[in-house]
Amino acid sequence: MRQLNFILYGKPVAQGRPRAARRGKFITLYDPAKSRSWKAQIVEQVRNQLTNQPLLSGPISLTLIFYMPKPKSLPKKKALYHVKRPDLSNLEKAVEDALNDVVYIDDSQVFEKHSYKIYASENLRPGVKIEITEYSFTEEVNNI
Repeated sequence: MRQLNFILYGKPVAQGRPRAARRGKFITLYDPAKSRSWKAQIVEQVRNQLTNQPLLSGPISLTLIFYMPKPKSLPKKKALYHVKRPDLSNLEKAVEDALNDVVYIDDSQVFEKHSYKIYASENLRPGVKIEITEYSFTEEVNNI
């Protein structure tokens, strides 16, 4: 079992719908600029924290905690859980895609996932905390 932990800073951005552009006779799909920028930030910050480790190749358990910016209009004692847009599944997808060929071979290796979306507190900036556990193919997971 191998574990990696990262704390990445920046306002989390959901994976946007692919955009299409005509290039002569062909149509190409591309990421919207906001998604592309957030993914680039993730890759840069993760690479700064990694130390020449090989890509994870086994089954992966992934925990993501998104710290969303707290609006000034929100009362101080109200709301820990962020239940507005962007939705959690699109936030997850952006992080999973960004970590392809950086931490693991492909996000299809993720067999278990836990995700949370909460407001950032005064002492914690917006961002995402990532916990990755790689198991061997024969290792049994305790909570299954």
